[in-house]
This record gives sequence, structure tokens and C-alpha cells, in this order.
Amino acid sequence: MRTSKFACRGLNYGLCLLIVAVCLLLFATVSRLNIPNVSYATNNDVVPKKVVVSKGQIYPPVFAYWIFGTKGENKKMMRLLKAIYHPRNQYLLQLDDASSDSERMDLALLIKSHMVFEEFGNVNVVGKSYGINKMGSSSLSASLHAAALLLKLNEDWDWFITLSSSDYPLMTQDDILHVFMSLPTYLNFIHFTNKTLRNEQRNMNQIVVDPSLHYEKSTPLYFAVEARDTPDAFKIFRESQLLDMSHYDTMMEIGAAFARPFGENDLVLEKIDDLVLNRSLNGFVQGEWCSSSNLEINETTKVSKIEEDMCLIYGNIDVVKPTIFGIKLRTQLDEIVNSGRYRTSQCQFQLV
Repeated sequence: MRTSKFACRGLNYGLCLLIVAVCLLLFATVSRLNIPNVSYATNNDVVPKKVVVSKGQIYPPVFAYWIFGTKGENKKMMRLLKAIYHPRNQYLLQLDDASSDSERMDLALLIKSHMVFEEFGNVNVVGKSYGINKMGSSSLSASLHAAALLLKLNEDWDWFITLSSSDYPLMTQDDILHVFMSLPTYLNFIHFTNKTLRNEQRNMNQIVVDPSLHYEKSTPLYFAVEARDTPDAFKIFRESQLLDMSHYDTMMEIGAAFARPFGENDLVLEKIDDLVLNRSLNGFVQGEWCSSSNLEINETTKVSKIEEDMCLIYGNIDVVKPTIFGIKLRTQLDEIVNSGRYRTSQCQFQLV
């Protein structure tokens, strides 16, 4: 009887299975890159202005933000965007497959309605969705896809930050940019823990197929009857559990840059806007680039007009004004980096 040759012959079965799974994930990510699904939130005949930011050790870094939401969350995404906006950064907004094409169009038009985004041309909306199962590998593929799209739009950024519409900052963007100014760009801040529970160890031995990698709509995972041996070629880490963010004082004591989850009209958000970000309900967070000192204001000027114009007549986008929160966190991280209490070869510490 003839037998077909198997490419993984002679290799450990678990390692072979892992190689196949990684290849499928990369194939799905690359195939999604062939879809022209990024559109500027502007008219086709208008080219967004490209603001050149200064780069170097004496200047703040550049972040690439991916903001992910679902059906009915346009307002939440816009509130988050305004709370973390800075002209230096790049922003990519994406609605999942549960959202309609009209919602994606509404989001793009909402971005276009803000002259600040038009002026700096650094906010984009993904114009087409695809299947994403948050429990499967398609979720990781979506993150890789977003990073690749951001690189296509502008490759001059230093860190990739993923946020859901339920996230919210606990520091101003000036604070966060100030914190990262002195950090080496090869550091990552992935939330993890190496404490794996027994039932989670059993789940890691299960073979799972995620069809959402290849479909436009999210599809349930397939679980194989067979189990694999626990991989021994690498260490296994799992995502750390999120803390309860329902109390304002608890969040401020943690000293983190972001927290979750928040509802659309959560009263805690108003407290953060007022006491931490110094942000009005529909406004941007003020900083060196966006300040009322840049604008001549008279008694007849409407508040909404002030909020919009003071960011159009912008100041120096290469300078940041940190608050006490940013100064404190930068001191803590500088101590960690200078003391060598981190490793570049494997995950051992959770810095933020």
C-alpha cells in the first residue's frame, strides 16, 4: 500500500501540530492584507495632511492605536478616541462583523466631521470586517492584521497599543508619551502571568480549530476529541485577570495607564474626565499641542467652537506637559529598567 509523505515526519507530534497552527494563522493574516479595507475618513478627492513629527531621544515616541468595537459602540469609540488623541500618534478604528456597513460608514463620517482629525490625517477606519472569535486564534490574527495595516498607513511608530471600546485612559496622552520617552523600544507590556491553573493546563492540551480565520462572520470553535502533549519547546503564559475598575480610588492607586471595562454612560468616566484628564464631555484632552492659550476667546464664542478651534490652532506637537501621574510612573519604570529587573528573552515581569 502506498503511503503519502508527511512533512513533519520525524518531528515531535505536538511540535508539528504547533507549526501547522502557526502557518495557518500567518496565512489567514496575510490573506486579509490583500483586502483593500482601510479607508480614510475623508472624501476620495481629499488627501489627508501628513504632519511630520520629530523623532529622536529628546522627543516623545509615537504610538499606533487599534481601537476595536462592536455593534452600537460608535459613541463609545469616539469618546475613547478623543480621550487618547494626540497628533503624533496613529489611530485605526474597527467595528467587528456584528456591525453593519452603515455603522462603519457612520463612524467614518463621524471622524470626518471633526476638523482636528482632518487637519492631522492620522485617524483611519477599517471599511470592511471579517470573522473574529475572541476565544480563538482569529482574535490574534485580527491584532496582527491591524498592526500590519497601521504599518502600511505610516510605519514611523514605536509601540502598538490595542484597546477595546470598553477601555479608558487613567492618564493624559502627554503623561503616557512622557513615560515612554526614556524606555527602550524593544520592551513590551503584555499582560501575563505564569501561574497556570490545573483546568487551564488541561485546556492547553486540547486541539482547537477556529473557522473564523477564513469567514466573514464569527463562527464557533471546533474542539477535537484528540488531545496533544503539553508543549515543552517554550513556556506557557496566560493573560492576567483584570481588576475590578468600578471604584475610582482603586484605579488611581494602581497607577496603570488604562483600565476596563466601562459602560457607555458610566459615571466613573465623568470623574476621570473631570479630575484626571481635564476633559469636557465632547472635547479633547488639553496639552502643549491643544490649549486654550493658543486661542483668542471672547464672550460670544461658543464652548463647542472653543474646543474645536483651540486644537486647530495647535502648538508644539513635539513637546508634552506631564502631570504628577506621568512623572510618578516614569520614575517607577526608569528604576525597573535601570536595575535590570526585566528580561528580553522571555516573559517574566508585568511592568504596567
